[in-house]
Amino acid sequence: METITAGEILRDLKGHWPFCHCEIGDPVYFRPTVAELNAQLKRTDIDKWEWSRAFDCEKFCAVLRGWLAQLIVMDGLSLAWPVAEVRGFFKGVSERHAMALCWCREGLRFIEPQTDQIRPPDPVDHVMSLWM
Repeated sequence: METITAGEILRDLKGHWPFCHCEIGDPVYFRPTVAELNAQLKRTDIDKWEWSRAFDCEKFCAVLRGWLAQLIVMDGLSLAWPVAEVRGFFKGVSERHAMALCWCREGLRFIEPQTDQIRPPDPVDHVMSLWM
């Protein structure tokens, strides 16, 4: 099982977005492949839920992070997935937004939890805060 430490995550994050406020909870995380991440997203129906003012992008992220956290118990993992809720400004979105960010073996990947779209960071993305 490949892993990534909180220190490695912080260095990587600050390399992309040096002024991002970060809160990282665990010292070590399981590091999935993009294919493993895709497989887990297919197990959920979160992308079928309807957005509303009461259930906005931040709630979608919280539910997705909760889903991935429960895999520790469901799939017998010994470490959590390295998935964070991030807030900021992102390519293709006209206002502040929340997305999920995962440290995959192939590199950083944003997850749009409302659609399950996975993509690498773009130079125009600006992450302001991260909770993990």
